[in-house]
Amino acid sequence: MRVDTDLPGHGLDSIAIVELVVSLEDTYGIEIQDEKLTQQTFATPGVLWSVVSELQERIPSKGGTA
Repeated sequence: MRVDTDLPGHGLDSIAIVELVVSLEDTYGIEIQDEKLTQQTFATPGVLWSVVSELQERIPSKGGTA
């Protein structure tokens, strides 16, 4: 799938979005805020990945420097 693939055009409906959000949150240890749950966020894989990446960057590192 290309980064600019139209996800709704390929069957990503509201039920699939809910399942995808749960999966992404579990897999990447993030929380997708309500304000990010828009049609624009789920328009293409590229847009969605940019949101996930941004949220991952905000997670404090679990390691530390000694």
